[in-house]
Order: sequence, then C-alpha cells, then structure tokens
Amino acid sequence: MKFHKPYFIGRKALLEKEATRTMEILRFRMNERGVRMAKLGDLVVDKRGKYIGRVTSCALDTEGFQIGLAYVDRKYNREGTPIGIIPLPHGEVSPTKPVEELALGDKMLLQEWATVLTRFPVENT
Repeated sequence: MKFHKPYFIGRKALLEKEATRTMEILRFRMNERGVRMAKLGDLVVDKRGKYIGRVTSCALDTEGFQIGLAYVDRKYNREGTPIGIIPLPHGEVSPTKPVEELALGDKMLLQEWATVLTRFPVENT
C-alpha cells in the first residue's frame, strides 16, 4: 500500500496499525554452505538464544548459500545483525526433551548462524 496517497478507504486505520506493528519480514543469508535447509516454521533466535520469530521461506542462491525470509521482531531487522536459525525436525516429534529428562548422549537442536541482509538486493554497477 502506498501510504503517501492522501485518499483511500481505511487509510487512517492502516496508518494507526502500522505505527504499533512490532513484527516485520527480514531477509537473511546463512553464513555457511551445506547446512540443513531452513524451511517454513523454523525458529529464529537472536545471538543469546532468545526466540524472535520464524522462517517463512528459503532457497539457494547462485553461490550455494541459503537466502531466506523470516517474520521477526522488527528491532532485529538491521543489516549485518547475526541471527540463528533452528531447523526443526520433520513430523510431529518433539524437538527436544525437557531439561529434567535429558541423559548423556541425547541430541539437542542447535542453531545455524545467518546474517540479516537488506530487504531488497542491491545490484552492483
């Protein structure tokens, strides 16, 4: 929607909602090749492991790195910000056990690191 246009039905309500919005889409690139493919619904965490959103889509770029979009807390949408993507297992299996039930040798989910990019790619000229 073009907010600069002065007249359209619902403009006032849309501008009020936009002012209070806390989530937005960001574009990211995985830092390494060959990591598990990020998919819809995978968790996104900040550098301290705090949940900040979910992956919406991901694909490979021409260099073999994963490029994707995620719906996250807007304060993390700054170019160069490190984020973690936790690829969830397929199916309805719980990703981890409660801490009290962990035993030596149990597997835990770990994040793969990515970097926030500008929302739209910039062409080199």
